[in-house]
Amino acid sequence: MGAYGNTAEASLSQNPVIISTHNGATNVAWTNATLMGELVYTSSAPTYVWLYYGTSNGGTNKLAWDTNVYLDVTQVGVFSNTITG
Repeated sequence: MGAYGNTAEASLSQNPVIISTHNGATNVAWTNATLMGELVYTSSAPTYVWLYYGTSNGGTNKLAWDTNVYLDVTQVGVFSNTITG
């Protein structure tokens, strides 16, 4: 999972966020997994979260990931999403 808050792009924002990968992935099977993260700090700014995943690590290049899931505006706290593919 790409943690946007850990990228150079996010650090240039006037309102940086802090994201932890929390427990990473759970319930990992051949065709699905639950990806987890924790939004630790938002400096009171609306924060939009995407999960990036694929068969290879795309690093901080959003276009290098096979798939992404948009989680909408996220409040401080733990978030998760079950992915398939």
